[in-house]
Parts: sequence; C-alpha cells; structure tokens
Amino acid sequence: MNKTLIHQSEHIYDFLLKFYPENYRVEFEEEMKYVFSESLKDAYSEHGGQGIISLWLRTMIDACQSLIIQHIENQKGSNFMKTKNIDFLMQNKAILWVALGTGLLLMIPFIGMQVSDEWNWGFFDFIFIGGLIFGTGLTFVLIARQMNNLFYRIAVGLAGLAGFLLLWINAAVEVIGDDNPANLMYLGVLATAFFGAIIARFKAAGMTRSMFATAFAHTLVAVIALIFYPTASPGPFGILLLNGFFIMLWVGSALLFRNASADNSKMNV
Repeated sequence: MNKTLIHQSEHIYDFLLKFYPENYRVEFEEEMKYVFSESLKDAYSEHGGQGIISLWLRTMIDACQSLIIQHIENQKGSNFMKTKNIDFLMQNKAILWVALGTGLLLMIPFIGMQVSDEWNWGFFDFIFIGGLIFGTGLTFVLIARQMNNLFYRIAVGLAGLAGFLLLWINAAVEVIGDDNPANLMYLGVLATAFFGAIIARFKAAGMTRSMFATAFAHTLVAVIALIFYPTASPGPFGILLLNGFFIMLWVGSALLFRNASADNSKMNV
C-alpha cells in the first residue's frame, strides 16, 4: 500500500474539515476522519490511485452539500442572524452555494496534482477555470431567480452548461484539432448566445429565438469544420458527435424557453 498517498489524502481531508462549523467538528470530526481513512484504504486496495481520485470526487460532492447545510443551520441558530451582513448572506445563499461549490471543485485538480503526475495545472489555470465555473453559476442564479417558471430555469441551466463546456473544452484541448484557427469560430457561437440574450432582455420568447440562432450558428461551424478540416482531430465522426452534442443542448434550451413563453402567455390570458 502506498502509505504516502494515503497520508497526503488524510492531511488534505483534515484541512477540509476545518471549514465546518466548530460545534459540528467537535461532535463529528473524529468519526469523519476514521470513516474517510478506512475508505481510502479500501479504495486504494481495490483500484489503486484511480480509486482514491474517484473517492475524492464523491467526497467533494458530498462535502459541498453538507458544508452549505451546516453553515446555514449554524447561522440560523446564531444571534448574529439579526445583523444586516448575515441577513444579506442568507438572502443570497444561492451565491454562497456557487462560491463554495467553485472552491470545492477546484480542489479536485489540486488534490489530483498531489497524487498523480497527470495533473499539471498552473496558477492561471486555476484562476481561469475558477472564474469560468463561478461566472457560469452566478449567471444562472441571477437570471433564474428572476423567473419562477421551471422551464425557464432549466433552459437557463442548459444554455449555461453548453456555454461553459464549450469554452472549457476549447480552452483546454480545443474542439477542432490542436492550434487550429477554426476553433475561433466557436467564439462567434458564444457571442450569438450572449448578445441574443441581451437583445431579448432575457424574456422567454426572445430567448427562444436567441437559442435557435445559437444552434444554427453552431451548426454552421460544424459544417465548415467538416468541409475544410475533415482530417483534424478528433476526425469527421468525432467532430460530428461533439458538435451534435452542443447543438442538442442549444436546441433543448430553445424548446424549454418556448414552453416557458407558452406558460407565461396562458397566465396572462
């Protein structure tokens, strides 16, 4: 068993526990350390380093949820809830979710760098991805909170997911081969979505047209890539499959916005 790997993970987990409220740590810290330590040993014995990375992925998701819940519960029972600052934070707890979730997600590559040489992130990589994650989440929160319609919220989520993944993939590995200038066309797709939303003033009917226009723009990029760069990585089938996935997200978002618009029309009748 690689004791160094286990030991490093335990130290990182100890550091993570410090983010929990003090009263929660006093009651559960030792038990949580023991359970995590045993889980580490089991994961490593069954799957090696990959098992530990998988365990950390599950742990970070659970920690994100429990940290938010425990801090909110802790604040609810505090006299400081009467202060304006805490009231503001509680009113904007969705933004706190986004901020904490961003930090915890960034711990995944940070932990990966400690246990594997395959992770090789620099400072600006963390800044870029952190800003991308937080910006996407914040955009969803600020837009979705203006509308109570479920279709609208899901549509915003799909559009945000599509934009986030497209920008991340294009920045990390690029969609159409390495260092291919054709990848710059995807900035036009994102610009279509962004300016379309601004022109629509985020109203459901206008957002429907904006997302359909974005899907059309993305389709044009895919067609151009297949015609002029058929040999570029990941090949014709890969280009078709990857771009088809994004086009489906844009179209799905458009259809959901259309449903939201129809619901709004019924309510106004």
